[in-house]
Formats: sequence, C-alpha cells, structure tokens
Amino acid sequence: MRLHPLTVIVGFVLTLSAAIASAGVGIWTGRTFGSATAVPLTTDTGYFWFFHPNNVEVVTKVLNGCSTNGHYWFFASGLTNVGVQINVTDMVTGASKPYSNSYGTPFPPIQDTAAFLCP
Repeated sequence: MRLHPLTVIVGFVLTLSAAIASAGVGIWTGRTFGSATAVPLTTDTGYFWFFHPNNVEVVTKVLNGCSTNGHYWFFASGLTNVGVQINVTDMVTGASKPYSNSYGTPFPPIQDTAAFLCP
C-alpha cells in the first residue's frame, strides 16, 4: 500500500502521514478575510486556529480507508461560526474538493468517507 502525505498549508505546513492531499483553510469574519494557522496533533490529525493560538477553531484528520471502501477519508469539525473555506487537493491526481461553512452559522461536522480514490 502506497501512502502519500497530507499537507495542510496555512500559516505553516502540517504533514499528516495517512493521506494524499493538501488542504488550505481560509476564514471570513463578516468584515475581513484571513488564513488559519495549522498545528499538528498526531500523524493523522491537526487543528487550526484563527485569532489566537490558544483558541482551537477547526480540527481535521485524514484516514486511509483504502481497504474498506477504496478511498481516503477526510474529517473536520469546527468550534466556530465564522465563515470557513477548506480546500483539499489530491497531490497525486490534482483533484480538488471544497468544504465550507457560511458566516454566522455553526460549523457542521464533515465526514467524507469518499474524499479521494485510492491509487
């Protein structure tokens, strides 16, 4: 099985070992646009902060589900109601998937168990 690193690019680079994609997170506060800062937690999981390093806003992870359904899985959960745009790109194929949350609404969980096809 071939593994590709997931690189989350915002503020600085976060590499997650069980995935195949790069993701960037942007925010909308209702008045300004900005970028999130990525922080690694484990080899598969990281979080983002927007306004202060002590304030976690979004947690993401990617899992290798190739043996289960032939796909890599992308999960995210938010602790915010600001506008959030997450763009995830498969580093092998170049395919891209957007995930978003509208400003002023609670961030719903993302549970994409078919994010990218396994090689």
